[in-house]
Amino acid sequence: MAADVVGRRAERDAVSALLGAAASGAAGLVLDGEAGIGKTTIWLEAIGEARNRGFAVLSCRPAEAEATLPFVSLGDLLDPVLDGLLPALSPSQQAALETALARIEPAEAFGRLAVSRASLALVRELARERPVLVAVDDVQWLDPASTSVLEFVARRVVDLPVGFLVARRSTAEAPPPLGLARAIDRQRLAVLRVGPLSAGELDRLLRASLDLALPRPRLLELARLSGGNPLCALEIARAASRGTDSPERIALTVPQSLAALLHDRLEALSPEANDAILLAAAAFHPSAGLVVRAAGRADGISEALREAILELEGPRLRFAHPLLASVAYEAAFPWQRQEAHRRLAAVANDPEERARHLALGVEEPSEETALELDRAAKLATARGAPEAAAQLAEHAARLTPVEFEDERRRRLADAAEYHIASGDPGRGRTILERLITVLEPGPARAALLWRLADAVGDDLGESIRLCEQALAEANGEVATAAQIHTALGVFTWLAGDLERAAKHCRASADCAERTGDKLLVAISLGELCHAETVLGRPYRRDEMERALELERAVDGFPASLRPSFQLGVMLVYTDELDRARPLLQAALERAQAAGDEAARFGALFRLAELELRAGNWAEAARHANDALASALQAGIEQEQSVVLMVHALVQAHLGDLDLAQEEAESALALAGACGDRIVATRAQGVLGFVELSRGDPAAALEHLSPAARELQALGIGELSISGVVQNEIEALVALGRLDEADEEIGYVAERGRPTGRAWHDAVAARGRALVAAARGDQE
Repeated sequence: MAADVVGRRAERDAVSALLGAAASGAAGLVLDGEAGIGKTTIWLEAIGEARNRGFAVLSCRPAEAEATLPFVSLGDLLDPVLDGLLPALSPSQQAALETALARIEPAEAFGRLAVSRASLALVRELARERPVLVAVDDVQWLDPASTSVLEFVARRVVDLPVGFLVARRSTAEAPPPLGLARAIDRQRLAVLRVGPLSAGELDRLLRASLDLALPRPRLLELARLSGGNPLCALEIARAASRGTDSPERIALTVPQSLAALLHDRLEALSPEANDAILLAAAAFHPSAGLVVRAAGRADGISEALREAILELEGPRLRFAHPLLASVAYEAAFPWQRQEAHRRLAAVANDPEERARHLALGVEEPSEETALELDRAAKLATARGAPEAAAQLAEHAARLTPVEFEDERRRRLADAAEYHIASGDPGRGRTILERLITVLEPGPARAALLWRLADAVGDDLGESIRLCEQALAEANGEVATAAQIHTALGVFTWLAGDLERAAKHCRASADCAERTGDKLLVAISLGELCHAETVLGRPYRRDEMERALELERAVDGFPASLRPSFQLGVMLVYTDELDRARPLLQAALERAQAAGDEAARFGALFRLAELELRAGNWAEAARHANDALASALQAGIEQEQSVVLMVHALVQAHLGDLDLAQEEAESALALAGACGDRIVATRAQGVLGFVELSRGDPAAALEHLSPAARELQALGIGELSISGVVQNEIEALVALGRLDEADEEIGYVAERGRPTGRAWHDAVAARGRALVAAARGDQE
């Protein structure tokens, strides 16, 4: 590595190890550390070393202001190689990438999956020629859309010569970013905390950067005051040496804060330089050309470059340290920040970037401005960035004039949908509740009521009540009624009223047919087939085939309501696991690509169940862990109860019975509070399995017998879902209660007879064998 990295032997060795390993397969290095500790310097030198070794380097250095701009960092990563490699991609992949990166206007909506696959194809093409280093500095500011793409790519390049170098500002230990811990073998992934510089290393830094040689006592004092942080040390020394030529007379002091010191440094510059610096800090994607156009002059930016506040990286402008950007922006008066955003909006070329600046620079309502923000929100969601779309839609509503009240409400409703899709249901729920309180009863309010029912999450009774109210207010508007019936089918199923759920699914299908809306028809038919399966009835194959055909022909499906996803779930129930796996994996990829956290959670816990049935317990644990993290972040108790139950079942199979019991009890309590009888019954089944695994069949029956009675009360026909009856039979036999076991065996055989599913036959046959053995009939 170059000599610019002062000392840092451990860091240099780690970079060398990364590049050596990445030449033959995926490898990763995460540089953790506090602000100003020197991560970026190491990161830059590592990039230089990689280029010297013949690597193709894809690098980006996101800034805090860019964190809400979808795919901005992906554009930085791919821009140097995009033109040369685009012809190697398929036309659809080219269109997806160029749309996401705002090179062309979207002719159609592309989700993150399309962009992710195109990015993966590009990286693979590049890795065929030479090793690739994907380098991200300040990964904490990476926009969610780019994060999703990089996580997708990282999981799929394990056998390619691709290295990941990530620098992250942090003060405590945290899992590696970008899902690297799951994507890369632990022997090929290193996490290194970048520590303070020694006094000798600080000496070399001061000599190289400031041409300043401090006497050793002053040097030791600087090391103590700065804590070995290079940025702090440089700023303290720069401030202290100002106005004196004698290092011996320098008096080192720590200002009230580093921010105050940096502010003083900015205050010493001319008004023109500070104007250029504020514009650069306010810009989401600053370039020298953009700032000069907004400022109307170039002298300010030239001064900021000379004083090492700003740096040029090609046409891109960067702050010498992100803290300088924060200080410059926060120190400005609110009116100065608004003026900066207005000036940037006037010269921005990207419509979404222009809209964001308008949102931050305009206070007075304007339908023209609101319409521009509305369009940008739709553009963001078409690019697969619902979190950005939510913010833009809220700004559009805020700037909508009072005479356009219907448009304001529609924009707020859209914002709520975007928030829910991005994994923030609480914010979506708040917006919907406010809208509902001001609307008169009728079809418009009905459409919001059922959306709110979907966002409630923790109270199934309330969700059902809201849907029934919505159905009453729909006044025969069949498209809205079809959606409400579908939602009621889901909620009543979770609440344990399966017959009622099936009736709502059929009603939804009937309403959808009357609308002629192919998407509604496909959704309702998929839900109906799923309901029939749970009830233990043969579903109509022609209806599922029609739903799948419509899915292939129509765009815009909600991820969790796709017929192919419903079929994947049904195939898990019926133990057709190899057919189910690709359907559920595709659902997971679609959810991740679209940034739809609710759909991602649904796919993850279904995959955990699948792999548990398949005997792939480590894979089941991985999916269950991911689902648990997702549910905890969303804060929805119903989701938490589901995944705690699944996670507990996985842990019980892995032998951690204490953890399994703790989690199953938590799942039971949460499900009870939410009114989710299905999950409550399954959680009791897990508790029974735990006790049976401990060798205590009597304790097992305390959970299994009530759960079995609940299954009968619910009318569930697909008994494999619950994990109750097979263990109840075993516990009854172990206690010598053979007649009761015979009754349960007969019940299992009867419930499986309408469909002839193998699971019921197998459980009944095993139960009969256990009873016969207990009676001494070995034959």
